[in-house]
Amino acid sequence: MVRHKHRFLIVQVWSRKAQSTWTDKVIFQALQQSLKSVFGDFGTGSAAAALSVKCFDFNSGLCVVRVGIRSVREVWASLSLLNKIGDEPVACRVLRSAGAARTCK
Repeated sequence: MVRHKHRFLIVQVWSRKAQSTWTDKVIFQALQQSLKSVFGDFGTGSAAAALSVKCFDFNSGLCVVRVGIRSVREVWASLSLLNKIGDEPVACRVLRSAGAARTCK
């Protein structure tokens, strides 16, 4: 049996005001919409199998996204092009790509 490999992207999300109402699910939905607008249905389908938002801290604006190793570049590009979460304009920057969750610290 083959083990599926993942990467963890540490993302910094900037907003004009802190949104304490944002959850992992809201950020995940915004990321899926960005993937769909940039890469279409095929890009969304190939990345969606292993895509998940592990945690988000609204005080620091840091987010950890787990993605399959084959679609890291697509998710990175869609995170860079993500400009709106809900109705709030945002800017995202990927700080680091890590191979294990414990190296994200």
